[in-house]
Amino acid sequence: MLLPGSLSSKNFDAPTYSICHMSSFGAAQGTHDVGQRLSWKLTPAQAEKRVDWEAHRVNMQTVCLECHAHSTITAMYDNPDMLQGNENVATAQTIIKKLKDDRLIPSTPFSSSIDFEGFEIWHHEGRRSRFGAFMNGPDYVQWQGIYEQLIDLTELKEKDAELRSNGVASSTTVQDTSKSTKGEGL
Repeated sequence: MLLPGSLSSKNFDAPTYSICHMSSFGAAQGTHDVGQRLSWKLTPAQAEKRVDWEAHRVNMQTVCLECHAHSTITAMYDNPDMLQGNENVATAQTIIKKLKDDRLIPSTPFSSSIDFEGFEIWHHEGRRSRFGAFMNGPDYVQWQGIYEQLIDLTELKEKDAELRSNGVASSTTVQDTSKSTKGEGL
């Protein structure tokens, strides 16, 4: 029996962010601190576990269990896609750091197309893949996340090889002559 003012999965076809992360849904206490149910920091370049992540995860899973089986929740938290996105970001950051250390691109942030590619890899594509992994959005994980990361990472590796073979000086801004096809035909 639903009491007045109580919320259950019978009240909606699909949950909203506020239902899962803020409401007093099932046994979960309501909160305006959306971080209380987040066990990972997904917005930095590298996703990382939050302080007290175990308690935050329990808070979130209390809500998840109102609609999902424990095995489904465990599988979602064990999702390796987010780690793949982190590995792609780490690879890109290493390449860019070495290019700057070797003075093959300027050290000033966003002074070469390579800096912008690195930013895309972690900020846009990385975040999409991480949020998609946690929200069970496979299109965001794969096609709009990791796939796009791999395209940019491949271009970054090619530019790295070209710069190293040509020995371009650091005062030269690297120009991207490739034509991006992101989002076309998908």
